[in-house]
Amino acid sequence: MKSKELQQLVLSKHESGDSIAKIFRDLNGAISYDTVRRWCNMIEKTGAIQLSAPPGPPRIIRTKQMFEKVKSRLKQKKKVSSRILAHAISISRTSVRRILRDDRQYHAYKMRVVPLLEGVFPLVILGKESMNHERYIKNVLPVALKYGNEMFGNDWIFQQENATAHTHILTQQWSQEHFPMFIDKDHWPQNSPDLNPLDYCIWDEFVSHINWNNIQLKSKDMQEVGKAKFENGHGPTKIYRDLAGVVSLQTIKLWIKKVRNTGSIELSSPPGRPRTARTKANILKAVFIEFYKRVKFANWVLNNYTKSDITRWLFSDEKYFDLNGICNNQNDRIWAISREEADKRVAIYETTKFPVKVMVRLGVYSEGLSAQVIFEDGPMDTQRYIDEVLPIALECGNEMLGEHCTYQQDGARPHIHYFSQKWSIDHFPSFISKDRCPPNSPDLCTFDYSSWNELGKLMNWKKITTEELLIQEIKHSVKKIEKEEILNSVNDFTKWLRIIKETGGEYVR
Repeated sequence: MKSKELQQLVLSKHESGDSIAKIFRDLNGAISYDTVRRWCNMIEKTGAIQLSAPPGPPRIIRTKQMFEKVKSRLKQKKKVSSRILAHAISISRTSVRRILRDDRQYHAYKMRVVPLLEGVFPLVILGKESMNHERYIKNVLPVALKYGNEMFGNDWIFQQENATAHTHILTQQWSQEHFPMFIDKDHWPQNSPDLNPLDYCIWDEFVSHINWNNIQLKSKDMQEVGKAKFENGHGPTKIYRDLAGVVSLQTIKLWIKKVRNTGSIELSSPPGRPRTARTKANILKAVFIEFYKRVKFANWVLNNYTKSDITRWLFSDEKYFDLNGICNNQNDRIWAISREEADKRVAIYETTKFPVKVMVRLGVYSEGLSAQVIFEDGPMDTQRYIDEVLPIALECGNEMLGEHCTYQQDGARPHIHYFSQKWSIDHFPSFISKDRCPPNSPDLCTFDYSSWNELGKLMNWKKITTEELLIQEIKHSVKKIEKEEILNSVNDFTKWLRIIKETGGEYVR
C-alpha cells in the first residue's frame, strides 16, 4: 500500500475506536508503532493526518530519469546483465536490481534452447478435451492452410495420418476443397508411424527439450490430487488416467485404501529403499574433500608465488566452437515483465542437431595471447595433445616469458594423463601438476571465467554459416581481444584465490 492509502486506513480505524496497538497489529508491520501513534495524535488534534513532506529523504538514485535509462538500455538487442548495466549507468548493482524487480516488476528469464526447425507453424493447443472431426476442421485445418500458403505459396501438399478425425468424410471434403493438394485416406497406409516425421523424430525431440522438473507434481501434491478426485467420486482407473501415468494404478489403489481406512494418505516412510551410498553424510564428505583441495591449492599458490610471479604464468585451455554459437541458459537472462515478452525479445535460442564444430586451443598470459591451435577433425586425446599442443605451448612460453615460465592447465583427461605430465616435467621450466590443481574449478581458469566469454562476444555469429567462416571468425576475433581485458583476467586469478581461502573453498560467484 502507498503512504496515502495507509493514512486513510489509520484514520478510518481510529475513528472506529480502534486502539493504537490494534491498528499496528492489523497493519501487520507495514508502518512502525511510533508512526501509528504519531498519526493518531495528529487526528486527535487536527482531525486529519497532515504530513509536511513525504516520509524519508528524496530519491537521488531510483528516480524517473534512472528508470528511463534502464528501460532504454533493456530495449537494445544486446543482452545485458545487472552487473554490466550497473557499470554502464554508474550506480550500484543493488540499486539496479531494485529498479528492475521492485520498481519495474521485471524478472530475469532464462534463455530457452530449442531445436531450429524450418517451416514449422505454431503449436495449436486444444486443451483436455478429445479431438473429433469438428474441432479438427475448426481449430487445426485453417491454421495448417494459412501457414502452408505463407511458407510454400500455392504449390504444396498437406499430409496427415489416419486418425479418426483425419479420415472423417467432412475432414476429407474440407481438405479437398481448400488445400492445393493433400494425401487422402485411400492413399495413406494404416499403422505407419515410420512414415510420419513427427512420430519418428520431432515429437521425441520436442519432449526432450521440455523441463519436466518444472511441471511434475511432487509426491505430496499427487496424494492430495488423488484424495480430492476419490472424494469427488472418481474410481482408481479414472484417477490413474487423469494423472497420465505419473504414479502406477497399484499405488493409486493403495492410496484409496488408506483414505477409506484413515481418511488421509499417510505413508510411513518415503517410497523406495533407503540410500546406502549416496547418503547426505557421503555427499557432504565429498564436497568437503573438494573444498579442502581448493583451499589447499589457494594457500600453496599464495604462499609460494607473488603477484608478479603469476604474471609469468601461461594459462592454457581448449574449447569447442560450433555453428550454433554460444548460449549459457543459466547466465544469459532476459529482463522482462512476463515469459511471453521475454520470448519476443530473443529469449528463445534455436539450435541445430549435430552442428559442425571445431576445437580451439589458446594460451593467455599477462601481456597477451599465445598462438591459437584449431583442430578441425576428431576429438583431443593424449597423444594429439602431446604432439600438437604442448610443443606450441612450450615455444610460446619461452618466447614470451623466458626461462621463468610456469605452465598451468586444468583437469581435462589429456592434461592429467601420465605421459602428458611426464612430458611437461621434462620440458617446461615449471608447471602446475595434476596433484596440485584442484578438480572441478572453472573459477580458477582465466579462460572459463573471462577469456572464452570475451572471445564469444566479439564474434559475429550472424555471418558464420560454414566451418571455414567459423575458423576465419575465430582467428579474426582473437586479435580483437583487448590487452586490458587479458591483464584484468590474470590479475583476478589472485583475487579468486583469496576469496576461496576466505570462504573455505566455496565457488566464486
